[in-house]
Amino acid sequence: MQYKPPLYLMINGQTMNKYELVIVCNASLTKAEHADVTKQVEEVFQSNILDKDDLGVMQLAYKNTKEKSAHIVSYHLQCSPEEVETKKKGLIYIKWISKFVIFSMTNKQKFFKFAELEKTYQEKFAESFQPKKI
Repeated sequence: MQYKPPLYLMINGQTMNKYELVIVCNASLTKAEHADVTKQVEEVFQSNILDKDDLGVMQLAYKNTKEKSAHIVSYHLQCSPEEVETKKKGLIYIKWISKFVIFSMTNKQKFFKFAELEKTYQEKFAESFQPKKI
């Protein structure tokens, strides 16, 4: 029995699923080089991009060659599984991308933006934080 991903949308007879693409770039990129990388990624996925979240330069939790930090960008995509396989091959040749991962999203999952999550959790922490009286 062949696996069939959850159906989100049919366009021209093709199943359109949602994905999250996370690219990890060299942290030492100039603004112009980083803009070039994101432009190339956006050219590969064109109209399949629903949203974008540029997380900026972040400390890595693992060793990525000699790098201790990386510039991370996340994209919310909607396309067919066949398109993902084809377009993912285009990412391999983009200079400065250290790694990329494409996650399949379920119907219940949302695309979260890092800044919004961080703000929400900081506000919740501030509300729940009660300094101890000595």
